[in-house]
Amino acid sequence: VVCIQGPPGTGKTSVVVEIIAQAAARGERVLACAPSNLAVDNLVERLDGVTDVRAVRFGAPERISAAALSCSLDAKVSEATELFFQTQRVESSETSTKLRALMDRYQKATNVPKKQREKLQSEIEALKKKLKTTVSAGTKHRKASQAKILREANVVLATNAGAGMDTVQQLPPFDLVVVDEAAQASEPLSWIPLVRGRRAVLIGDPCQLAPVVRSLEAVEAGLARSLMSRLMPAPENLDDEDDGWNARAYASSGVLTLTLSTQYRSHETISSWSSREAYGGRLRAAESVRGALLRDLPGVQDTQITRIPMLMITARSPYGRIPAECNERRVGGSYINEGEATTAAAHVLMMLKAGVRASDIAVISPYAAQVRLLRSVLAVALEDVEGADAVEISSIDSFQGREAECVIISTVRSNARRGVGFLSDNRRMNVAVTRGKRHVTIIGDDKTIMGDAFLRRLVEHIEA
Repeated sequence: VVCIQGPPGTGKTSVVVEIIAQAAARGERVLACAPSNLAVDNLVERLDGVTDVRAVRFGAPERISAAALSCSLDAKVSEATELFFQTQRVESSETSTKLRALMDRYQKATNVPKKQREKLQSEIEALKKKLKTTVSAGTKHRKASQAKILREANVVLATNAGAGMDTVQQLPPFDLVVVDEAAQASEPLSWIPLVRGRRAVLIGDPCQLAPVVRSLEAVEAGLARSLMSRLMPAPENLDDEDDGWNARAYASSGVLTLTLSTQYRSHETISSWSSREAYGGRLRAAESVRGALLRDLPGVQDTQITRIPMLMITARSPYGRIPAECNERRVGGSYINEGEATTAAAHVLMMLKAGVRASDIAVISPYAAQVRLLRSVLAVALEDVEGADAVEISSIDSFQGREAECVIISTVRSNARRGVGFLSDNRRMNVAVTRGKRHVTIIGDDKTIMGDAFLRRLVEHIEA
């Protein structure tokens, strides 16, 4: 077993694709899985056109993206059997027409000789048998085509749960099992594909979002922890080796572990905070992104904001003509902060006026109710701005795996007791901040945020 930790922007998916491609080139059979359909479809798209890879995607067609659908088992079987079933439909139609005509003649033949009626009945039975044989032949042909496709495929893709399907379980053991986003899968879910292979690679990041487990009993039983989290050593226990492999971990557990240490996404100021807080200071920014700012993009003006990589806006202070307003409000089981939503809209408008493209801006928040409010407020505030609907508005959790040139984070929480809710999960804020490539703005109540030690260090990092 090999565990590869891929911090934000380190090219984790590219590594997964390369591992699969090299295994296929060696003549090996690979089972590639991930916890979500979205992650599996992303792998399908990235593997499309890779030399030596003959991939087939398992799963219900309605849960597979349009871009990955042509790789699905159903689509491949349909394509392989199209001519056969087209011919069969024509023959079945002709047979059905003859059968209806004979049955009509038989019903009307009340005064004909007995032998003639028996002949008609015999012809009817023969046509019925032919129809039945045609259906049976179609089923056999489909099964034979599916078996041929699976024999020729050297990369099978499915969700972790989908790997438990009978069709997958009946396949011969795989030479290699690769589980992407492994840190987001509960341990039982990880074992479903792993038992089907001789060797395994788990790749993900335990320092980003954990598995979603809604049962308190399951959480207390330890099922909220991923297998990868259990196998990976803590950052402080990693060896300071240039190649990233951890010899001590292998000696103690027999599991090879590697942490990718160069990120190709974010400005150094953004990634250095994440590196220090989550990765023991080992994450470095590639030269190509180290000093990348919004002002370096084509058409973007050099302004006070576009020339800095990180910004903290406290909703306790006025923002231009926007008055200070920073009160959280509970809505159902979620929270909203109208002052932050208004400030976020004004900040987005400022970015657009500076020349930042709408499609390069993402506004994210930990709370679903705030995401809905942000969509509503921004729709009104930007209704006269052409193309402004391209601004992405999403929850932090849904935005994991994504990136944007400019990310604006609405933290929402503002209360006297300094409770930060979801933000107390360090992994969630690690995800949020590292979505930004050239700029990250955090909007929030600094007094509430500073009540949490982890978030206080983030604010201090921005203000340093």
